[in-house]
Amino acid sequence: MEFAGGVQLQLDQSRRGTLFVPVVVNGRQLRFIFDTGASITAVTPAVADALGLVPSGTILVNGTIPARLTMLETLSVASIQHDHVRAAIVALPEEKRIDERFDGVLGLDILSQHDIAIDFPRHRFVFYPPNHLARSDVLDDMIRVDFKKSRNGLVEVDIAFDERGPIPAYLDLGSQRTTTNSVTANWIEGGGEERAPRGLNLGNVRWEAFSIIVDDLPIFDQWIRADELAVILGADLFRDREVVLAYQDGALFVSRAL
Repeated sequence: MEFAGGVQLQLDQSRRGTLFVPVVVNGRQLRFIFDTGASITAVTPAVADALGLVPSGTILVNGTIPARLTMLETLSVASIQHDHVRAAIVALPEEKRIDERFDGVLGLDILSQHDIAIDFPRHRFVFYPPNHLARSDVLDDMIRVDFKKSRNGLVEVDIAFDERGPIPAYLDLGSQRTTTNSVTANWIEGGGEERAPRGLNLGNVRWEAFSIIVDDLPIFDQWIRADELAVILGADLFRDREVVLAYQDGALFVSRAL
């Protein structure tokens, strides 16, 4: 797919798969995680101290992680500037397994204000105005999957393992690996910590070569009951695909494998 126009940035991905995007906060160049699994943009405590940010309240990030609130005067992604951005001051939870230096998280509060193409094979992001891509013919060759905005605004879709489902799944491109809880793992053939079902379907998109980690992450306890099925769709699942998140249209577009 040739994504013409828009604001293009290099996709910076760590060895283990974390996606990073360059931003400028209050005039300082920083490196944020691109995180569709975060409800709010955040900075680390070290960055907050370096920028002299003043806390002005508290929040539960994703409804689960206690954090202090602050205000960023400006946050820019390339030529796109956002003013007076409410942000959390928080250290990411250990299960994110970030393997390189980062200064914060670019969350859905900012990402939802754009249509965003993530071109994994060509290593680039492209930011567009909202409602720009979903209503054009640019995405005719991609597969559309409608999503609902779950609690805290997260992107929730239905998936199926080996045609068994539906199972609720959350798009979390800030996560390196696709992960499920142990309850859902009972649906999947195989044993051990890492399991490989024959197929995964997201709407009309199908994967037959992938792996999934089984881990009862604390975040599952907050999103669902202990006996419910759930999956986190990480960046690894899309490594040979193009993805478009048209948040305000409630649509996710996924290319066929390239």
